[in-house]
Amino acid sequence: MKRKNFLYKTLEDFSNERKQKIKNAEEIREAYSFSNHIFCEENSLDIVDALAYKPEKISEEEKVFIVNMIKQGSYNDTILPYALSLIEKIDTENLYLLALNLSLNPQVEFVDSGYLPDNTKGKYDNKTNSIMLTNEEILNHEIFHLASSPFAFNQDHFRQSGFQFVYDDKLFGMGLNEGYTELLSRRYFSNDYKTESYTTNVYLLRLIELLYDDSKDMERDYFTANYRGPLNVFKSFASDEELEYLMNYLDWKALGIEEKNQENLMMEFMLDIVGRTNNEEKIDAAKEICTEYKQVIHNSTTKSK
Repeated sequence: MKRKNFLYKTLEDFSNERKQKIKNAEEIREAYSFSNHIFCEENSLDIVDALAYKPEKISEEEKVFIVNMIKQGSYNDTILPYALSLIEKIDTENLYLLALNLSLNPQVEFVDSGYLPDNTKGKYDNKTNSIMLTNEEILNHEIFHLASSPFAFNQDHFRQSGFQFVYDDKLFGMGLNEGYTELLSRRYFSNDYKTESYTTNVYLLRLIELLYDDSKDMERDYFTANYRGPLNVFKSFASDEELEYLMNYLDWKALGIEEKNQENLMMEFMLDIVGRTNNEEKIDAAKEICTEYKQVIHNSTTKSK
């Protein structure tokens, strides 16, 4: 029997599916009380599973459909070249959410920086499927948010985007998500990790990526909004306390409120975690990343003087 609809499913079908997931999450929300450290509590992570986007294996026919949908969609012309670029760079099975969100005609608005949160130049809102940005170059980053965020249909309680999860007014994984989003932006659009945006987070995420057996699995987790993926991988080599330490730092750094001069300490911390893999190739790669990071920071400090 042929699977019903797949990507061909209507917006109403998708909306009903999300509403059922939200209903499941609401029931869990009533059953548990949540701390600020959702990533360290198994019970609280049940809510993430209730909302999880877990697509079935995509056939070759369906992959062709995804590509054609992206190429032929009648959406904002500003987004078009970035969307087409992702077709060439990202595994097609990871482009389902991009195709779906594009089919809902995302809006792009250029604004003055005063309309955006402090220290940001762009924002994708998956409650409204819209992007605000100060200049077009920022789409290098925001297109990845668009491609990794299940449309939330104006939902306030529960939202996901890549490695970021919103529960009521609590935001979890922001630093993890922004770091990896910028990592992908730099990897696929500029081939240069020496970025002025989320620099430390990008390099820490490169080290976290080494904990995966295959870096493509981390991409898969990101594009399917699998918040638990990198947390479970990290916990294979580290304690809950170390995970909490890392997640807090990534958030603080992304928000610009971390203690000064902690960057090298965090790089050494992650170098130690990668060392627990007992994989010499990964350890050598981690050392190279740390050396490159120190040089980037040195050059940035020298330039600012």
